[in-house]
Amino acid sequence: MPPIRRVRQHVNPLSNKYSTPATAPNWGEVYTNPQLPLHLDVGCAKGDFVRDMGRQVSGWNFLGLEIRAGALQCGSSPSPAPWLKKRHQKRRVVQPELVAVLAELMPEGGMVWLQSDIEAVCVEMCDRFDENSNFERDGSTWLSQSPFPAKTDRERVGEEKGLPVFRARYRLVANGKS
Repeated sequence: MPPIRRVRQHVNPLSNKYSTPATAPNWGEVYTNPQLPLHLDVGCAKGDFVRDMGRQVSGWNFLGLEIRAGALQCGSSPSPAPWLKKRHQKRRVVQPELVAVLAELMPEGGMVWLQSDIEAVCVEMCDRFDENSNFERDGSTWLSQSPFPAKTDRERVGEEKGLPVFRARYRLVANGKS
């Protein structure tokens, strides 16, 4: 009988540890101008991409979110967990609930960029947005170029190895507020 494995709680987004909503800070104390558009990087790992974007792009506020505290503190680049096994897919970040919250909170015309170096993961993220009528995909094929001046660690590594990066862009066409 194979040994029983368990998901370590610090990386399991379904853990009870993460079921209590975090308290939002006073955005006026965080940003010089909280009225600027927000670029949100979900799963930012060390935060290199969002930090580089903040240095290179003016007129925006940038916020990186990462559930794994160790990823923000370590010196090496952690690999995001794409949860490839079917039974683990429920742990992926892009779920119908997240898409619904984005539809409710984003301004109409707001954009969501999806990107992965694993095609099946990007296809599934696109499926979640396709299921929500508030979002519309720009085009039907993968986008070949990133619109951002900064690159993620995974993007750099993939390019160095000559591997593809799968990208899609969605636009909020109708706000999901009832």
